[in-house]
Amino acid sequence: GPWKMASFTPRERLELVKNADYWDKARVPKIDKMVLLPMPEALTRTNALLAGQVDLIETPAPDAVPQLKAAGMKIVDNV
Repeated sequence: GPWKMASFTPRERLELVKNADYWDKARVPKIDKMVLLPMPEALTRTNALLAGQVDLIETPAPDAVPQLKAAGMKIVDNV
């Protein structure tokens, strides 16, 4: 795929690096590295986003959505 695993620490982090040799050149990532951190609690994820520790989260704390929007963050939802 477009990403290759660089390092993995169970229950801590997964580091991915772009695969420059990926066959579909239009889908090669524009960034060199992506780090995924498991955060099971919605409030923990939301606080990490507000503090600038992360750039993207999935499923923020529902009561924090107005605060995120007020901070200029883009909220994308799906049915």
